[in-house]
Amino acid sequence: MSEWEDFLNKSRHIVSSGTCEKLFDDNYYVFDVIKLLYKETADEKTKLEQLVLIEEFSQQAGVQSSNIDQIVESLLDVFHQLIKRGRDVNVSCQILTTLTTILVLYDQLETETCQSVVQTLLAIVCNGINMTENRPLRSTACQCLLQLEDSKAIQNADYTRNSK
Repeated sequence: MSEWEDFLNKSRHIVSSGTCEKLFDDNYYVFDVIKLLYKETADEKTKLEQLVLIEEFSQQAGVQSSNIDQIVESLLDVFHQLIKRGRDVNVSCQILTTLTTILVLYDQLETETCQSVVQTLLAIVCNGINMTENRPLRSTACQCLLQLEDSKAIQNADYTRNSK
């Protein structure tokens, strides 16, 4: 059994016992999940399952606020790598949703990290408007922007896109 399969079995056992907060007792759990997201051998279902765990239970389980910037930046990096490869659209969409949730839950709405996420979301919405294959990603980005806007994150943000 590989290291990530052992990690996954452990987390599934803890979840099935109803004690999800135990997953987050280890300050490195979220970073272990992020390492898992980089692995090509982990399937889409596994990646989605772990992202949802982070989204659902991180705040109740006490993920440290001091780690939020690093978590968000790491998830953004995974997202950009997936997009470059043109694979795992469902995982990419879930990463965007998880990022948005973390920013809102941890009140990180006025940070540079949040602005980085907003720029990524705006780029997704503005690029490839008529391309069928990226509709789920664009739809998710729109929903994330709406959530952030509802949370006052981008109330005064610059909506103009920087040309590169």
